[in-house]
Order: sequence, then C-alpha cells, then structure tokens
Amino acid sequence: MLEAEYSSDVENIANVKVVLSKNAFTYNDKVQKPTVTVINALILKEGVDYTLKWSSDSPKNAGTYTITVTGTGAYTGTEKVTFKINKAANPLKVKAKTVKVKFSKLKKKAQKLKATKVVKFTKKGQGTLTYKKVKGNKKITINKKNGKVTIKKGLKKGTYKVKVKIQAKGNANYMASAFKSVAFKIKIK
Repeated sequence: MLEAEYSSDVENIANVKVVLSKNAFTYNDKVQKPTVTVINALILKEGVDYTLKWSSDSPKNAGTYTITVTGTGAYTGTEKVTFKINKAANPLKVKAKTVKVKFSKLKKKAQKLKATKVVKFTKKGQGTLTYKKVKGNKKITINKKNGKVTIKKGLKKGTYKVKVKIQAKGNANYMASAFKSVAFKIKIK
C-alpha cells in the first residue's frame, strides 16, 4: 500500500518576523501604540493573514504591554511581542521666596509657615514630596514630610538664609526627581 505524501501550505506565524515601529515609549499621558509589521518574505496583511490582540486597547500608563499575533488563512499559531512605556522624568521645579516675620509675634511663640510660603512650585512634582534642610540657623527647622518651617522663639532680628533640598518621589508614571536645592530667606523685623 502506498502512502500519499502530504504537503501543507499552512505556515506557523511563529516562523515569520514581527517588527514594531518602536519598542519603547516615554509616558506622556496619551495612548501610545507601535505600528506592527508582519513579514514572511513579503509584508503580510492584517485581517487576511493575521489578527492582533493588544493586552490593553489603550496603552497609556508606564508598563510593559503584549501584542498577540494570531495567524489566519494560510497562517496558523500565535506569536507574542512586547513593547514598553517608560516612566517620564519628574517635572518638579521650585524657586525661593523671601518671607517676613514680625519679631513681636516671634517673641511670644514659635512661628510656623507652610512650605508654599517659602518656596514657589513653578512645576508641581509627581508623587510625595520630601524636604531636607541642609543649611541654616538651628532655630529654623523644616518638617521632612510636609515642608512646614518652624521658627523657634529667641531668634533675633535679621535676615536668615535657609537651604533646603526637595524631592518628588514619583509614582506609577513618573520617576523620582533629582533633589532640587533652593535657598529661601526669612526676614525678622
């Protein structure tokens, strides 16, 4: 008995080349998708030779996304490719301010100032802010978590310069910022 030779014209999609226009993007608060090209000597046609399934229909946030290429028609099987959306740089920018404090009030009790009284955020950082005093009079302290400045009783009249480093810790879409150094002034009159 003779066995008939069987030849299949169906090809596995895993044997073709899947090319992405970009493998990595940077977060920009918009949906970002690469263009997918599937090649097997010639460029194959989506909907005829293969279909695409995205792990997210709207890839916008930082992370890794998967595209599943499934063969149709003369192609069979599946192939997966990934692309990434990287975290963006943290936009934190700050400027120093000069604040006036009345000596008469300071004689009675310590004075507390919000961080926004001594620094201006020209670009708000993403994520939790932390503050670190690096230079200045010992009677002037800064809360590490909220940046609140406390001027203790007993400080004499004059101008005091305080240097602080501020960092935005980042979040799911933004990296931690570099430390921003800023020197604000407190004038006690």
